[in-house]
Amino acid sequence: CLYTKTLSDGQIIRILLYVDDLCIGGKRAAVDEFKAALKAEYDVTDHGPVTSYVGIEFTRNREARTGFISMKKYTQKVIANFGMANCNAVNTPYMYVLGNDSEWDTQPTESSEVTFMKTQPYRSMVACLLWISHNCRSELTFTVKKLSRHYNNPSRKHLEFAKRVLAYLHGTLDKGIVVNRSGRADYLKLEMYSDSDWASDKETRKSTSGVMALVNDTLISWKTVGQKSVALSTMEAEYVALCANAKEAMYQRSLLSEFGYPQKESTVIYEDNDPARLLSKDPKFHSKAKHIDISMHFTRDMQEKGFITVVACYTGAMLSDYLTKFVEYAALTYLAAAASGYLPIPSPDRKDAALVKSQKQSSKKRVRKGSDKFVSNAKENGLVEESKNRVSWKKNSGAIPPSRMWINEDPRL
Repeated sequence: CLYTKTLSDGQIIRILLYVDDLCIGGKRAAVDEFKAALKAEYDVTDHGPVTSYVGIEFTRNREARTGFISMKKYTQKVIANFGMANCNAVNTPYMYVLGNDSEWDTQPTESSEVTFMKTQPYRSMVACLLWISHNCRSELTFTVKKLSRHYNNPSRKHLEFAKRVLAYLHGTLDKGIVVNRSGRADYLKLEMYSDSDWASDKETRKSTSGVMALVNDTLISWKTVGQKSVALSTMEAEYVALCANAKEAMYQRSLLSEFGYPQKESTVIYEDNDPARLLSKDPKFHSKAKHIDISMHFTRDMQEKGFITVVACYTGAMLSDYLTKFVEYAALTYLAAAASGYLPIPSPDRKDAALVKSQKQSSKKRVRKGSDKFVSNAKENGLVEESKNRVSWKKNSGAIPPSRMWINEDPRL
């Protein structure tokens, strides 16, 4: 729970409460006054400036005014608890094969498999992965959602998939969210990225929505949401996803206003589907959209009132793309790195903004091909240079050196 308290001198502090753990934010004098009042009434332990809270670790660089959020210690503990401490690390949380994800929907075929799975800690494993993906590892969100669908009746394949996620975490323990200093210090600018994957559920043919929110180019909220009705077109699926993003935008605007940062401008929602974007602005009758539930027109209403603005975005620069589907290795690493602050946010109106384009490889091209594509695109965009058969990051190119990259280092970098 989040509480706000106004002290006698008018200063405001905010208290984040989880069971008996408090995280207090505000001016130093106000925080000290509140802690003194608590100590006078209760037996409390003061841990000083926050370094960890409910498994989330915080580090700060006050000179550069940047921060970093991760869950390294918690993740290490989870990996060890499930016997994966000595596993071989992998580059992605899933094995990408274009158009072939049918194994994710398999059910146990024999009673012996059901009996075996009852002895495995699958539920605990998925619950831990949910907590990690919810707090600082957005690139796990779609994979963990697929795993959680089989929470009560998993197969051996699902156990293998869950263990692969742990193997991926084992190789990316130091990754998290970089809190960069961007924009004005006295104003927090909220932006949203909306995406969907049409008819992605092979059983129900329902679509998936991706919701992503950034404040001053720092990732603050993300989720993968299954749509409740069957969309008849990609436009409809994207329009429903827009509604989910509009609702999240209104919530975040309200929360920022309570924190003392009211949004003076309309919140931009980036959308890569032109028909959905145009429908959100045009109140005229459309024969192909007359069946869409009236609640989905919430986006249009909020846009007319000036709270949000739906802006066109090139598909290759859509940061929330990996929240709605399995994307190839190069797309996942680039988009996740950009969303999490390791790389600059791509420009939505430039077709060469993203280094990679998702869903362009045939089903026979695997991870290594994705790595080749990543390197070749980096060359084309002037981020790397080649000399004596070796590729290295070009200085002052704006790219993050491999040691800070989201992915495990390519052996050629």
